[in-house]
Amino acid sequence: EAILIPNGFDFDNFYIELEPDTRDSYTGMMLYSAADDIKRCPDTIAAFKKVKAELPLLKVLVFGVPSRPTDLPEWFEYYRTPSKNMLRKLYNTAAVFVAASRTEGMALPPAEALLCGCALVCTDIGGFKMYAIDNETALMSPVFDIDALAHNIFCLMINTEKRIALAKAGRELLQQYTWDNAYKLFCNVLES
Repeated sequence: EAILIPNGFDFDNFYIELEPDTRDSYTGMMLYSAADDIKRCPDTIAAFKKVKAELPLLKVLVFGVPSRPTDLPEWFEYYRTPSKNMLRKLYNTAAVFVAASRTEGMALPPAEALLCGCALVCTDIGGFKMYAIDNETALMSPVFDIDALAHNIFCLMINTEKRIALAKAGRELLQQYTWDNAYKLFCNVLES
């Protein structure tokens, strides 16, 4: 029998510095990974391209471990292995964080983005569902559905009220995921 004990998040390094309502609504963000089959970064890039056709002012912030990928359009700003301080600054600049993974555990970057006040657009998978509730804390779409992903990004970028409401609700939901709570749950399991 398996017992789920959720991760705690790093509240000391990931928090709001720039209020969501003061951010450029047309700034998106994503993690780049070479694990295309899992992270589906080409899907996220394709969705952002579709949004750019409708919103020419769109800017995309990208961070990752590898050197700047050759498949990123020139209007994507790439940050290689940013420090926690720099990553927090990027999360606080972005209005919408996008993740199109096919599968995940309890993924950290989307949660860190929520802690920093981003709204979340992601795929409808188990790992994201730890904190992504469609139309409550995130906008979710089926895996591989680039059009739906682009639609959700577009919707949040043109609807500031909805974007801020999702960001706030997501951040509030994450407050339960502390290391202290994880420790207590783990101790309860051991004692039982």
